[in-house]
Amino acid sequence: MNNEHQECLEILETFNKQIKVVNAENPSNLSEIHKGIRICQIFMQRLRLKVLNGCLETIQDEIYFFKHVKPHIMGHLLFLNYLQKIFELRPLSTVYDQQKFLEENLDHYNNFKKINHTDFAYFDNGNDIRDELYFVRCNLDAEDYHYHPYSMVDSDFATSKDYLFADFIAHKKIVDYLEEELIRLKITRKKRIKSLEELLSESPFYWSTSKIALVELIYGLTYSGCINNGNLDIKELANALCKFFHVENLDVYRLFIDLKARKKNQTVFLDKIRICLINKLEDE
Repeated sequence: MNNEHQECLEILETFNKQIKVVNAENPSNLSEIHKGIRICQIFMQRLRLKVLNGCLETIQDEIYFFKHVKPHIMGHLLFLNYLQKIFELRPLSTVYDQQKFLEENLDHYNNFKKINHTDFAYFDNGNDIRDELYFVRCNLDAEDYHYHPYSMVDSDFATSKDYLFADFIAHKKIVDYLEEELIRLKITRKKRIKSLEELLSESPFYWSTSKIALVELIYGLTYSGCINNGNLDIKELANALCKFFHVENLDVYRLFIDLKARKKNQTVFLDKIRICLINKLEDE
């Protein structure tokens, strides 16, 4: 191993240390992401200069560099770019909206591996029988430019699969991140539900009319879209209101059938509320 090649490995080691210093291995905010992106750009430029200065003397040096060294840093750069987009677009509203957003992104990034399943299997299984074809610069074909066009103007620093392997690294990291975030959201949701149940059980308010009247209220709130824009589960809302008003054994679905079976007026309770409010407004 010549001195130039050894310096490439030292650059990689230094990169790993610096990326941890700014917490860009697992960033928690956009500031850490931006610092990580800048570090990746600096070290990619250092590697490029080393390669152009002739640090890769043998085929084995070249294969190792373009299969392991360059994709490691480029993969982290791509990961941070994907993560930056997720941070910028992630909704700040309900846990439900966040979960839906993360699940859609998880499907998107998992689909990339399916589309490139043959190359991903080669990457993931640690094969080496095509390394000379994939990771030696003289083997760049015109079709390789479709995936990473920059190779057309910088073919001295690109092979047919190094960018794709970097993207596999990035996709694995982003999938891991999304899966961990979904687990964290589920844990947070369970904690919130538990805290909510404790809070509701201490309510000083008691429902003092019929259970079917409460069912009118529950379905009215749900289908009016005035809670979570209508994105909620009837049973979940019913359970919360039952705890809040200390109502036991509310069969919300059976009572709704009874509600629909009414022949004269299906919304007796809601109409009563409306009339009471109008009377109060007129008195005032």
